[in-house]
Amino acid sequence: MNNEQGNQTANTQQNNQPFQNGSYKVVVEDGKMTVLPEQSQVNQSKEEQAVAQKLREKIGTKVNDLELLYALDEANIEYKDMELNKKTAKDIKDFVNYIQRLKSERYDRDYIRRQAKIKANEIEERYHSNAKKELNKWTDWQNKVIKRFKEDKLVANSRFEDPQAEILNRQNFNAKLGAMTDNEFTNYINDLTIDDQLSDYELNTLLAKANNNDRLRSKLKQYEHNTRKGYETLPEWNNVQKLASYAKGWTKTGVKYFDNEGHGQVFFPDAIILRELKGYTVSDPSQR
Repeated sequence: MNNEQGNQTANTQQNNQPFQNGSYKVVVEDGKMTVLPEQSQVNQSKEEQAVAQKLREKIGTKVNDLELLYALDEANIEYKDMELNKKTAKDIKDFVNYIQRLKSERYDRDYIRRQAKIKANEIEERYHSNAKKELNKWTDWQNKVIKRFKEDKLVANSRFEDPQAEILNRQNFNAKLGAMTDNEFTNYINDLTIDDQLSDYELNTLLAKANNNDRLRSKLKQYEHNTRKGYETLPEWNNVQKLASYAKGWTKTGVKYFDNEGHGQVFFPDAIILRELKGYTVSDPSQR
């Protein structure tokens, strides 16, 4: 979605209309978006849920990034709703219909079997091609989300633009740490949130100072993850990882897909041909 399309969409949602899809709901009121997560994050710890909630609030109200919201919305699908899966399910249905059409036109068994095998090979080639496209789609999605997080400053920037200012910042930070008591240092680390965008230097300095305290180091490592890779706490990100994993596996395997009930299926063309030709006879094989 380009900026112009995003603006047009935002303008059409000024009447305080909520929309919901997947694991969150967006409420638009007077041009401001508020993102409300649903209670579907059952596999996450309370801390991870809190981080995901805070990130959604920042996306919806602070940075007001409609493009990122729509990217997240795109990831709220199940395996059976993947483009690859829908195309494969249709191909296999068409495969059965193709055999049945040849039967209705009274072609002989050997001819139907030969043509069906050609069609099956085409399905397999198309399947692996579509699997690569699906994998690329979700890899691009991940790169897009990371890019938006960086541009929105939702993750810490490891670079500094002004070397002189950076030197002063480091001096001030070291002076502040040097004036802290042990209890003040502990409280400082315990109070860190994703709103505290520490630089890499500041974080490494804290880690070095907390070197002998496993609990504080663990707290800092969690802070590091939340501020450098906070997007990984979002259910949409975890879902895309699963989708991409499936797509990657499908590039190397036989034809697999999910039916409407979400059950995994494998395409066995020989079995389908045998089933469809069971009891089928042609009195005059020359009828073709």
